[in-house]
This record gives sequence, structure tokens and C-alpha cells, in this order.
Amino acid sequence: RIVRPDGEVRHMLTNIKMQPNVRGEPTMLTGVNRDITLEKQAADTLQRDTFRLQNIIENLPIGAIYVEGGRVSLNTMAEEITGYAREELQTLEMWFAKLFGDKSNTMATIYQRLRTKPGLLKSVVMDILRPNNEKRWIDFRGCKIEGGEAWIMKDVTEQRIAENKLKNLAYYDALTQLPNRAATEL
Repeated sequence: RIVRPDGEVRHMLTNIKMQPNVRGEPTMLTGVNRDITLEKQAADTLQRDTFRLQNIIENLPIGAIYVEGGRVSLNTMAEEITGYAREELQTLEMWFAKLFGDKSNTMATIYQRLRTKPGLLKSVVMDILRPNNEKRWIDFRGCKIEGGEAWIMKDVTEQRIAENKLKNLAYYDALTQLPNRAATEL
């Protein structure tokens, strides 16, 4: 790092080579200085932008998952939705085994089918099991990106419960719980 007479700070890369005499004693140094200020500024900007993007993804108000080469990365909200720490869901095998239990093979097959399609991956609602065996309904949406896939996940359990209550009200008598005319005309 150097400071020019006008106060501007510049970053330099210096390469020096020693030239020995016949006895191996240093007699001369040859060097080259190269101004790398622009490269340093570009690297600093890239690092700052990368950190900012990672911070945005980590703090999204929706679950975010990145899958590459069988490895799974989660943000904080995905941990909250699943009930598992990211260390517990580091691979696809761990993901399917923990979140889908006995249905893990079926869900892995559905996942493989979804990811063979180009571009945006179809939205799919699946039920998962949290560590306490609580069942939650999750809406998964994804897209392919270079090297992997990015998914978002939203817990739609409360919506699913409300829809089921509405269906029940529409097709069954509230007092007797017997099918009403709408249910028998289906």
C-alpha cells in the first residue's frame, strides 16, 4: 500500500528477485511494482456484495434451500419451519429421512421427477414431520440455477386447516355432522 503525494491510496504488488554473484552472495535486486488498486477494489466490492446477499438470504421471511451435488443449505426460516438445525439436514438423504420418515423414498422419487423439468420447478405442497412428530404442510417452489437448485418453502398448515374446515362446513351439517345436500350431490 502506498500513499501518493495527493493523498490517494494505491495498492501495489511487488515482485523482487535477488541476483547472486558466483559465491551466492546477493549483488543486485531486480523488482517490478504493479498497481493492483482496481483489482483490490473489485475484490472488496465482490466480497461486500456476497456478504450482503448471504445476509439477505439468511434473513428472508420465508424458508430458503439451496441444493447442489446432494448437499443441502438452509436459511434460518427453513430451520424454523422444519424444526431441524441446518447441521441435521446437510444432505438430501438426511433431508428425506428426517422430514418424510417412512415416505422418504416416495418423496425422493417425486423430487427427482420435479427436478428433471427445465427452468422453474413446479410448486408442490407436501406434509413433513418435525422432530416432535408434528405434521406440517409445506409449499415448496424451486428453480434451477447454475450448479444446483434454489427452493423456497412456506408453511401452509394453517391455510390447509382453514380449507378443511370450510369444506366441512360446506358439505356437512354443523349441528349433526351428517352430510348435507351439497355432499350427496357430488
